[in-house]
Amino acid sequence: MTRTPHRSVMLVRRRVRGDGGLGLIEVMVALVLFSVMMTGVAYGVTQSIVNTRDNKNREVAANIASSAIDKARATTDFSTLLSDTWTQTVDTDTYTVLQTVTDQSGTGNASPCDGGSSTYIRYKRVSVRVDWTGMGATDPIRSDTLLTPGTGSFDPTTGNIGTKVTDATGNPVEGVEVILAGPESADVFTDDKGCAFVDSLTAGSYTVSATLPGYVTPQGTSNPTQTSAVSSGSTTQVAFEMDQASTLILNLPTGAFPAVTTGPVSIANSTIVPNGKLAFAGSGASRTLTGRYPFASGYEYFAGACADADPEGTSGSGAYYVGGNRAGPVAMTPGGTSTATIPMAQVSVRVQTLLAIPVAGAVVTATHDDGGTADPQCPAGETYTLPATDATGTVNASMPWGKWKFSTALPGSSNTSFTFNPTVAGVNAALVTVS
Repeated sequence: MTRTPHRSVMLVRRRVRGDGGLGLIEVMVALVLFSVMMTGVAYGVTQSIVNTRDNKNREVAANIASSAIDKARATTDFSTLLSDTWTQTVDTDTYTVLQTVTDQSGTGNASPCDGGSSTYIRYKRVSVRVDWTGMGATDPIRSDTLLTPGTGSFDPTTGNIGTKVTDATGNPVEGVEVILAGPESADVFTDDKGCAFVDSLTAGSYTVSATLPGYVTPQGTSNPTQTSAVSSGSTTQVAFEMDQASTLILNLPTGAFPAVTTGPVSIANSTIVPNGKLAFAGSGASRTLTGRYPFASGYEYFAGACADADPEGTSGSGAYYVGGNRAGPVAMTPGGTSTATIPMAQVSVRVQTLLAIPVAGAVVTATHDDGGTADPQCPAGETYTLPATDATGTVNASMPWGKWKFSTALPGSSNTSFTFNPTVAGVNAALVTVS
């Protein structure tokens, strides 16, 4: 006998059959939504931690700055109030403090390093800047105060030196260490106006040097110096131009006309003294030039160092190449890296016998033909060894512009000069004959 299921059991079965469960698509959608939600939560938590830490760092930095200002205000002997820099560690975070002390003749924003010869000083401006590790794009904490030294704090029979440091765009550079050596010594730092001012100096000759790690002058010098005379009753102005050093990578041609890789490369900018050019000896198909000043106008460049290797080179009789132009300029940014490839003369040298039979396996030597001129920039006896000729008696290479002689060690080798002109397009052909 067949029993009829109880009604409640039937309802359960219907419910089970009507509820087919979650499909794969629903599960994936749910996982995606959960992932998005958790990502948002994680970002929010991370951002909250970052903000909390940043606020804590700023609070600590503000307290350090305030403490330094209070200490300066408590000074009674102003001869001991000096520019300085130091570090302080709080809860594993390192804070760097820069304190600058600058004399001022008024309460305005004028800097004593911007001109004027008065020795009448009314105030000392004490500025404190605090940075910390991991601050990222957060601005440093700053605080300053004006102090009024008592009567007689400054001797009118002495002199002053005001040193101003600016970058490639003319903006002031803060934190440059300025050292004076002479009848008296001083070690100070530039303030936020790029000024380092030293008063009450005995008259005489002083050597003034400036340095800031990672910064260089237009000549690539990291510690420039100047000699200045201090006179009683006047202020001597000294100016330096420094900016964050950049890197320039110059690549030589490769491919069907591989460059000779043992010669110098040169860069040019009209601001460089004495002749607007700098040559760098070296080797390799890529040259990394570090410590370069980030000229807003950039650098032009060429291979070689001789005057006739320069597309804009000149001799006693005028330009080597009328209408010649250097490659570039390549733009530079403070602290950045720029890359360029140097164009060179594409040269195809053929070695053959007097009967025009190609000579394979001949090693060709290229020697610069300076015509007997005394070029101070030109390496003495500039010579390159090219690869051996192929089955057609030919070897291809990229070389500096200029006048070159080609020869081999084979008997009866010719030694004819060929001039490679940067204003003439195409491959330059050279011929060496042997007996």
